[in-house]
Amino acid sequence: MRPLLAVTAVACQHPVNETKAPSCETIMQAESPLVRELKCSENKWSVAVKAVKLRAVPELRKALKDDDPEVRQVAAYSLGMIGDISAVMDLGQALEDNEVKGIAAKALISIVHQNRLKPEAMNAVVFLSTILRDRENRETALSAMEILASKYPADARWNSAIPALAGILKEGYSKAAGTLALIRCGPESALTKAIKEIPELRMRTDILKQLEHDNNMITAVIELLSLKGKEFLDIREAAASAITTIAENNNYYYMPDMLAGAVPLLIDMTLYAETCGSRKKAIIALGAIGHTDAVPVLVRLLGSSDCNRCWAAQALGQIAEKNPDGSEAFAAIPVLTKMLDSEDQNERIVAFEVMEKIKMIIEENRKTINEGEWPSTRGPKTKANEPKEGEWPTRL
Repeated sequence: MRPLLAVTAVACQHPVNETKAPSCETIMQAESPLVRELKCSENKWSVAVKAVKLRAVPELRKALKDDDPEVRQVAAYSLGMIGDISAVMDLGQALEDNEVKGIAAKALISIVHQNRLKPEAMNAVVFLSTILRDRENRETALSAMEILASKYPADARWNSAIPALAGILKEGYSKAAGTLALIRCGPESALTKAIKEIPELRMRTDILKQLEHDNNMITAVIELLSLKGKEFLDIREAAASAITTIAENNNYYYMPDMLAGAVPLLIDMTLYAETCGSRKKAIIALGAIGHTDAVPVLVRLLGSSDCNRCWAAQALGQIAEKNPDGSEAFAAIPVLTKMLDSEDQNERIVAFEVMEKIKMIIEENRKTINEGEWPSTRGPKTKANEPKEGEWPTRL
């Protein structure tokens, strides 16, 4: 291996010792470093390293077209170590060189990471999308793209990369969703656009299932929940389920704030969804979030003949748990009392348990319940248990 290339390959690994080294000018005025060997003994490497970092980038870019594949490989590696943004286009072209493309891909990704705050780094996007086809470097390329997307979400150069990202998403590589969620295509994210264009319902649902494990995807999930139209009903249902999982997997004392944007959409879904199943998913999500804004619509649902009355009652119980003063959920007591007379035994039992939960929460927080304020109840009607009039029924 030519000494200059060896020196360049360790350009970032050896400290410079100014006192023992000859001048950089002397070294760099020598014959062309990629044509003739650099005549530098081992004790002068520190100066060579400094010289390489300051002056060798143009020569290394030319070396990417050298006839010797070893020269091309080390040149690509060295450019990655140095991290000069001017080498992006040259390394991008080197991706077409079968003997260099693996090293060139890693070097390109390294340069992006080192220059992530510079707008010029976005020139690498088109090449990073090419690297996505390489399974060995896909994850690191995606990481670099995510960094750029967080900094430059609306840059027009993303247009060349979105098809590649959407392609691997459709292949089941769910990590692409994180990058797509950050890229903006007008009023919506690239993720929303990509999922809308997937015709297979199961694939769309599977992608949403992957999002529920990442709190950084909350904004993207809420955006998917806002889609209108019957053709996106499955997406809204999957988004509601994802919100439920996110809320349940996290500390609910701060989740209501993080998921507050989803509450109006879920309330709308509860009121106007065309299927019982859709309303059920929305109700369960509202309970998991625990936001008190959902109480009026849930109470309204309790007073109807809807098939989800039990789920609404349970959601109110969850909201009471997550808002310990219990004052909002207390509004449900009159309707829950009426449910104790329901012909459906499950409804009677759920109503009883939720009322007991609300009462216990209020009592634990030393809230005063005046005589007559808490309803006298007969409890759920069962053959085995019929509480006395005015007695708070025990749990069945």
